[in-house]
Amino acid sequence: MWRALTWELTAGRSRFAIPAYYRDEAAQLRSVGREAVRLVRWEYEVDVEQSEWLSADVGFVPARACVPLRPAPGLWQREHAGFAGLFTLASFRHLTDLALAVGGDATSEITLFALHDPGRTRLLASTLNQAHRPDLAEILQPGDIFVGLSVVQDLGAGAASYLTVKTPEATDKVEHLAWHFSEAFRRYANAASQIRTFDEFRSAIDDLLAQPAASEPSDVAPSTARCHAHPAAGPCLGSTSRRLTRSPASRSCSIRDQVVTEALGCHSIPDRA
Repeated sequence: MWRALTWELTAGRSRFAIPAYYRDEAAQLRSVGREAVRLVRWEYEVDVEQSEWLSADVGFVPARACVPLRPAPGLWQREHAGFAGLFTLASFRHLTDLALAVGGDATSEITLFALHDPGRTRLLASTLNQAHRPDLAEILQPGDIFVGLSVVQDLGAGAASYLTVKTPEATDKVEHLAWHFSEAFRRYANAASQIRTFDEFRSAIDDLLAQPAASEPSDVAPSTARCHAHPAAGPCLGSTSRRLTRSPASRSCSIRDQVVTEALGCHSIPDRA
């Protein structure tokens, strides 16, 4: 569901993503040759071992890639262990491929950059490959969106999963999509016991991941600088926010049983369910 939300949120933009650690596995699933992968020295980290997002939001860290013990790694793998891969996402399937590449570990992370101006692709890659630590506030331009999907796969492997969204300007679209997919999950959970065949299951999953209709009504009012709570069934989607500046505000909001948002330009959606 987080991938579906991410895909809808970043619609109309050029999308690029970094799968943490499993660069070569992602390239293999995408059928991308080693020479075609954009190598970058920096990747963004949200630490799922931290129970509060303000502590979990680490920022850019030196990249690293998996180097297998067996079979013995080649020279190229050893020399490029400190590089992540920046992949172009032309379809939802491409994002799913990256999720499959990283999903076999106890925790996983994918960071996505959605650029309003596709002409800035090379600039993004060069910024992520520079010698000094990048600043996300300088990378994102009006219309750009950053999304981080940091997921605890195994029970006890981390304190919380986080869906982090950062934009240069305030938006209520995160809250609207959180409401939409929370409602979709509620409908799915209520109907799950009645599913009897594979075709019925496939139809239910299609409905669960379907994007909201353009005319879909929303009970979610546009957010200002305060928190709004709406009951949510199932694994609730919520967001806590801070401004995308070098001096982030320290405010956070409890989201365990609520959909919460504060539209100040940067949003995080933890899932402790």
